[in-house]
Amino acid sequence: MLHRPIAAMSWPFAVALIALALPLPAAAQDGGPVAVATKFHESVGKNCGEIWRLLSSGTQEQYQAAANRRERDRAGLPRPFVPEQEGCSAATFSELKRGSARLVRQQGDEAVVAVDLNTRPSRFRYDIAPPVKVVTEETRLVREAGNWRVVRPPREDITRGPGWRPKEFGPVDVMVPERFNPGLIDKFEATAVVRTSADTLERALRDPQRWALSLPGVKAVLPADPAGETPRVLLRFDEADLVLPNRVRLYVKPASPSRDESSVMWDAEESKASPVHFRGSWKLKPHEDGSTRITLLFHLDIKQWPGDSARRIFSEERLAKAVLDLEKAAR
Repeated sequence: MLHRPIAAMSWPFAVALIALALPLPAAAQDGGPVAVATKFHESVGKNCGEIWRLLSSGTQEQYQAAANRRERDRAGLPRPFVPEQEGCSAATFSELKRGSARLVRQQGDEAVVAVDLNTRPSRFRYDIAPPVKVVTEETRLVREAGNWRVVRPPREDITRGPGWRPKEFGPVDVMVPERFNPGLIDKFEATAVVRTSADTLERALRDPQRWALSLPGVKAVLPADPAGETPRVLLRFDEADLVLPNRVRLYVKPASPSRDESSVMWDAEESKASPVHFRGSWKLKPHEDGSTRITLLFHLDIKQWPGDSARRIFSEERLAKAVLDLEKAAR
């Protein structure tokens, strides 16, 4: 019977066979929001891989950014900053009360599921056997490509004073002012950890050509006579028709016996008479595993640059690219 051609079968029976042969849709495989929320909380503390799979793409991106930031901010030996572990550790370690998951609300591709968790909060220091306390937690879910996925609360934004917020560009952390102050000097910063050694990067920074071409917006480095023992270059930018004379000085600034930080600083020669205020630095902080944290820092007044050229030259994307370009130039 099963070997007969479909044309010889009745149409209802043929359609039924075809439906059985097709794979089930993803939503049917994963289940509804209650089933996914239950599976997520059952995996807490037991299966980080399963937790990662059940997270929404937006939450995964947040945990990836958190792992990148921890890598940039670390000092010394590397740590296992793995996004999957970041997501697992971010969950509350408690035990799901069996059968407690229930749908609170659902609208379109968003849903909220409430679960009861058995927790043991400490009452005092060295509390060996705290009593069980049941707490109710609401879990938000979104539907992505037919699958329900868990959305975890966003990580706390890291700021460096008023008006400074980080922005992630892959492995690079960029900070620019949220508001620019006309007539005052603003600060722009980009940081990343690269696998190239600090010595190799420092050799590149000693070369005015490679140093300058790694800066954002520089399209040409013109020769110039040195000012005494200080090398000097002329920079031409692609957006603004400006040629800036710059003097570069290199020094090693030890922060501690185990954390030396070398810096290359530059500023516009005759800065008060220069058409623009333009100074900054590259900072290199080596790690014990051979990697290096690079920090690119600019101080400038964007109002001194023609039109919106400074906003384009020193955009967040270009600052991030400049940090990675320095590593390429060092190679």
